[in-house]
Amino acid sequence: MGQPPPAFDVASVKLSPSGTYGGTTLDAGRITMKGQMLRPLIFSAYGIPHCGLSGGPDWLESDTYDIAATFPATTPRIKSRSCLQTLLA
Repeated sequence: MGQPPPAFDVASVKLSPSGTYGGTTLDAGRITMKGQMLRPLIFSAYGIPHCGLSGGPDWLESDTYDIAATFPATTPRIKSRSCLQTLLA
């Protein structure tokens, strides 16, 4: 069997309070996202242009989520993108 896909050490995903929109902070070993819609996260995680994804349920662009995740501080940015892909899957 192959290696498991890269993943965050620990991650928490919670529905944000209604109308909440925040931002993203990235510190050594921790990423915190507040009030994030999933469609833009998909764009970011997979490095695709905004016009490269169509369709999907309405909640991809209406519901917002708070996400907190930890990973080794020495994780390269490209691997953290892969960790986000695993989390979204």
